[in-house]
Amino acid sequence: MSVLMKEHGITKTSQPKIALAGKKPPGILPREVRVAIESMKRGAAPGPDNINAGFLRLEATVYMYFS
Repeated sequence: MSVLMKEHGITKTSQPKIALAGKKPPGILPREVRVAIESMKRGAAPGPDNINAGFLRLEATVYMYFS
């Protein structure tokens, strides 16, 4: 990406601001989070946050027992 930007003389990138017209975006339901965690592949490499799927599953289990 940076090579393309240099070739075209672009030095900055920006994201457009999107107006929500006074409405709040929909919230994320706990069930949606649980389904997403359960669908993650076991043993997969962690993402950019360095948190792997096993840790998220463990955290969800611990939360369930102590909440």
